[in-house]
Amino acid sequence: MSNRLFFVGMLLIFIGTLILIFSSILLALTNIGNVNVAGGALIMIGPIPILIGAGIPSVLLVFLIILMLTLMLLQLYLFLSFRKSSKSLEF
Repeated sequence: MSNRLFFVGMLLIFIGTLILIFSSILLALTNIGNVNVAGGALIMIGPIPILIGAGIPSVLLVFLIILMLTLMLLQLYLFLSFRKSSKSLEF
């Protein structure tokens, strides 16, 4: 049973990847003349985020992702430091 579920899961991932590839190719072929390009990237070097972007929507989206990642890292740090200090109080 476990092998069958693994096979079905891998098959679904493969089919989904093929659908994404074919749909992006189809979209690229149908919109050859009127294409607006925007993109962004986030590089994390330790706790320092570096933002690279082209186009206003992508820069804003990547900035929001940076903000969420920073807040998640802060929560993780506070959780781990609180957990460490509470263990030292146990007798």
